[in-house]
Order: sequence, then C-alpha cells, then structure tokens
Amino acid sequence: MLRPDEGGGTLADGWGGVLSDVDAMASGEVGIPWPWDTLTGAVGGVTPGGYTVIMGYRKAGKTDMAVEIAVVTARDRVTPVLFLSTEVPVADLRLRCAMRWAELPYAALRGRKLMPYERARLDDVGATLRHHEDMH
Repeated sequence: MLRPDEGGGTLADGWGGVLSDVDAMASGEVGIPWPWDTLTGAVGGVTPGGYTVIMGYRKAGKTDMAVEIAVVTARDRVTPVLFLSTEVPVADLRLRCAMRWAELPYAALRGRKLMPYERARLDDVGATLRHHEDMH
C-alpha cells in the first residue's frame, strides 16, 4: 500500500518500497478508498498518514463531504481519523458525525425531538464507539 515519506535516504535505499508500491498500484490497492467508487477509480485512495484538504465556496457542502469521508473511513476500516476544522465548532462536528454514523439526517434535528428508533440508533453508535475505544 502506498505510504507517506518514511524519511531520508536515496532512491536506491528505498527501491524495495518503490517496487511494493508499483505492485500495490497494479493490484488496485491505492490507499484508503473514498466513500465514492467513482472518485476512488479516478484518483485512487487517500494515502494513509497523509492529509486531505477540501476547498470550495461557502455553503458548497465541504463539511458534509468531510464528515462522510471521516465517518465511512472510521466505521468501515475501524481506524482512527483526525478531523480538523478551524470553522466548525467541535460540538457541531461531533453531532454531525454521530448522525451520519447512525445514518440519520442531520438536518432533521432542527426543531424536533428524535423518534425512539432514531435515539436507539444513536445509542447503538455510542456503544460501538465505546467498544472500539476499549480495543485500543
């Protein structure tokens, strides 16, 4: 699997890594896949240990896209994900991620209480997250 720079050395020193990266690319293993197959097919996956910057106009859906990437990666690959935002409050990100993980519409929260089945889904997500934390 493609890796971020492992530090120093010459091309000759890292030749084994080059060959394994070529083999990984040929097999279709290109990093962590995006939540969208079309994007993964077009540009490959996200390099583990790397970072991704999402840019766009105001209200273009950047936070929703980032939440989707973070939640799908954390949930499906059972791996930690760092979500960094200088614009969205932590409480809002936490709520958006929880709603996405539970496959509930975030916008549906505005002005109403959760239905019992929605609350049960969120409780299940909380139990899953606590289980994952206990494993690490």
